[in-house]
Amino acid sequence: MKALQLEGTNEAEAWQELACVTSLATILDLDNTCVPLSTSSDDGLDRSLLLLLDSLHAASVQVAIITRRPERLVERMKAQAPHAWWFSDVDAPLAQVRERLPGVRVIAIGDDDAFPDLRVGEDLAFGVRSAESARSSAQLILRGPTAVRAILWWLVSLRSGPSAIERRG
Repeated sequence: MKALQLEGTNEAEAWQELACVTSLATILDLDNTCVPLSTSSDDGLDRSLLLLLDSLHAASVQVAIITRRPERLVERMKAQAPHAWWFSDVDAPLAQVRERLPGVRVIAIGDDDAFPDLRVGEDLAFGVRSAESARSSAQLILRGPTAVRAILWWLVSLRSGPSAIERRG
């Protein structure tokens, strides 16, 4: 994976700039990235992930999800998250997102080298790994699904604007 070039700039400012662009998509590898690999998908997506996906949609972020789970299980997830674009082929999402949304910037989060064609200087890639998972070539590493969800909530809060947090007292 290649990551957003941060040379000569403050990382936080670069991330904030990317997070606030008009046309933004996030490509998420579901398995072992948004949910632990050991999680049973028979019941579909958990409530907190559904709330997060709905919040990303409300913040004008197009979500593309990659999963290699059996189609019968994926159908239920698709119904739960109808705004997301779903993919079973790890090579297809980036090209299809760019085709459907010309000029889109991308934040990709996955547990392997699934996103080799990200545009250096324009896109951002996070690798996700736990102690037992394989090494990733991503420049930015998140430690499991909890960290992934935290980054995505940060994205929602930035795109929701200053009114997202109200100070009292």
